[in-house]
Amino acid sequence: MTEDDSRAEVNFNLVVKENANRLSAHIGLVKIYRRNRKQADLKREAFSVIILSQRIGAYNVALKHISDVLGVMQIESDEIDFDKTFFTTSSDTPLLLKEEIERLAYDYAEAYATHAETLDGLGQSKKAVVYYNVSLRYIDQLKKWYSWQSSHLEGNESPKLVQKKAIIEKKLDRVRNREYRILLSMGWLLQEKPLSRFEQALRLQSKAKQIQPTKPQADFLTGIILFNMGEKKKEHYGKAINHLEEAIRLHASESKKQSMPSSYYFYLGMALEKQNRFPEAEQKLKQAIENDPHNSTYLNYLGYMYSLRSIKLKQASELLVRALEDDPENEAYLDSLGWILFQKGKYKDALQQLLQAANYAERKERADSVIYFHLAETYFRLNDYSLSHFYYTKSLSLIKKASEEIDENYIRSQINKIESNKKNQ
Repeated sequence: MTEDDSRAEVNFNLVVKENANRLSAHIGLVKIYRRNRKQADLKREAFSVIILSQRIGAYNVALKHISDVLGVMQIESDEIDFDKTFFTTSSDTPLLLKEEIERLAYDYAEAYATHAETLDGLGQSKKAVVYYNVSLRYIDQLKKWYSWQSSHLEGNESPKLVQKKAIIEKKLDRVRNREYRILLSMGWLLQEKPLSRFEQALRLQSKAKQIQPTKPQADFLTGIILFNMGEKKKEHYGKAINHLEEAIRLHASESKKQSMPSSYYFYLGMALEKQNRFPEAEQKLKQAIENDPHNSTYLNYLGYMYSLRSIKLKQASELLVRALEDDPENEAYLDSLGWILFQKGKYKDALQQLLQAANYAERKERADSVIYFHLAETYFRLNDYSLSHFYYTKSLSLIKKASEEIDENYIRSQINKIESNKKNQ
């Protein structure tokens, strides 16, 4: 190592000691260790860079450093003949894994799962699923090893072997916990677009539930997946409610000192609303807002629900104003506020908000049939039938991708009414 590298290493380590999250210092150390072939240090620092990069959404930086981690691990594998030893269990298998084999197996499971998270962050969902499965391969083999070892200790009650068995059970719990988290993540990824593999996602959540039946996360994610499936089959909403209620029950039972995640109430509120159980839905949505009063998504949802029912419009306006304070260019929130003003009969004020909503949506290439429908209705009330016809037609052209259900027959009847009136003039 050159004198300059030695000085730089000392200085970077001082920075890291002062602030362990200083990404630039870790990257500096990676470069030094890479140049000087300090493999163990390179692996440690490159992995730190990956984790810190993920936290701030710098997934491209994380992607660049996985090759350092896996490169060092390949060298370590070759030195101890890892693959041949680890992926073999038979009657001749030693009772205990060598420490370096066991450690490297954990490292592989963690590295591949972490890389999958990076790929997910980059929108490469198919590749992410592949790497999650690779990680599970190492976890499954570790479980086989521990089960093999544990079975050979059954019936022997000597204090020394009982202690060994307790250590093995603790290790087995550790890999099961990691498997649980991977299954949750992979299941969530599979149900998202573009994959939309809902049934497969549900199977993974069910498997996770079997590993940790008293934890709430599997039920919570299952509830969300079923909620999303409800867009095509409404009967899924009832199943979603059951799982979300169970998640709330389990969380309350498991984490008595921790407050309920507001998202649990929010998704349950949405599912209840989809089943027209609005009083219950309103209560849950209010609980979500009480837990997280600045969450603009929650504020918008409840405010818009009020507007659709033409109730509590003053409260609805207040909720949307609060939502827009943190996200003033959000087309959905502007649309909601515009529709609330429409319900209050303030058509000119409504038009101003709705035009802004359409403008931002088009700028972001998120044109929504619902916004155009609301514009058409507003122009109709303002007796501007030409623009009303224009936006009804535009809404109709995008209705299959609408963010919520719209009555297609009503739109066609409005278009026919405008065209008929125009002919009779």
